[in-house]
Amino acid sequence: MQQPSSFLTRAVGLTRESLAGGEEAVFAFRELIMLLLGRTILDHKSFVTVQSVNWQNAFIIAPPRRTMKEFEAAGAGSELYSRLQLTNGHFLDLQYSLFVDPKVNFLKTDSSRMVYQSDDSGRDQLFRFEMSRQPANHYPFAHLHVNGHWKQGKAKRPKDMVKVHFPTPRPTIESLIRVLVYDFNVESKCEPRVFEPVLRSCEQEFLRVARTCSKAPQPLPP
Repeated sequence: MQQPSSFLTRAVGLTRESLAGGEEAVFAFRELIMLLLGRTILDHKSFVTVQSVNWQNAFIIAPPRRTMKEFEAAGAGSELYSRLQLTNGHFLDLQYSLFVDPKVNFLKTDSSRMVYQSDDSGRDQLFRFEMSRQPANHYPFAHLHVNGHWKQGKAKRPKDMVKVHFPTPRPTIESLIRVLVYDFNVESKCEPRVFEPVLRSCEQEFLRVARTCSKAPQPLPP
């Protein structure tokens, strides 16, 4: 019988720690993100950190904040946080807004953002996964934006492709890694036979307890 790899053992352990709650859950989740990305598609110089909102129950996991010099280089419209550089030279805008639910002491996601883009500033986004625990509008709880173009047809297209909110299942870091490796040819540091068992196991642990829709009714379209 084949023994589980240290990669798999560590990843599943961190997944369970992040789902177990308590004050260390947010740091376990940060370590899990770094392990999964670091062993696959992340450039060795990039990293995410736990950044406090109030150091009690609200946190952000994201790359470091930009310096003033980096803001100037990125140009107008750039966001507060820097981007993760990938093995193919493109970038990942990755942000998780998290909170500890005081009723059950579990770490929960308020919103998440995973954007694949060719530039650091974000002016050339290829696709964007977004999730909001309780949307303030009628758009889907979890959705995908694609920077594409409508083909000419008989009917007039209602809006730019990039503005369409395609509903999706709850986006995961594991599904993001797969689409970047398999469909966007981002080079992975290890082969699918190594990372797939890890991604499957971690994703199954997460989706077993993950919220899949907003709790309260959302506003109707205007």
